[in-house]
Amino acid sequence: PLLAPEPNTGGNGMSRLLSVEAVASLLNVPRKWVYRRVGLKPPEGIPYLKVGKYLRFRESDLRDYVERLRRN
Repeated sequence: PLLAPEPNTGGNGMSRLLSVEAVASLLNVPRKWVYRRVGLKPPEGIPYLKVGKYLRFRESDLRDYVERLRRN
C-alpha cells in the first residue's frame, strides 16, 4: 500500500511527521506539486503543520487526503 497502516501510538494520538520531500516521494510527485497543494482548500489542499519555518505533514492526514482523492 501507498501508506502503511499507522502503528499503535500508545494512545497518545501522535502521528509521524513527514517532510515535503518525504510526501513527494510517497506520492511520486515533484516537490513543487506538494508546495502548490499546501495553500489550497480541501479536498485539493494537503493538510500541513508549520514547525518553525518548516512544513510538516501528519502521516494520518496524508492517508486521509489520499483516501479523499480515491473517492472523487
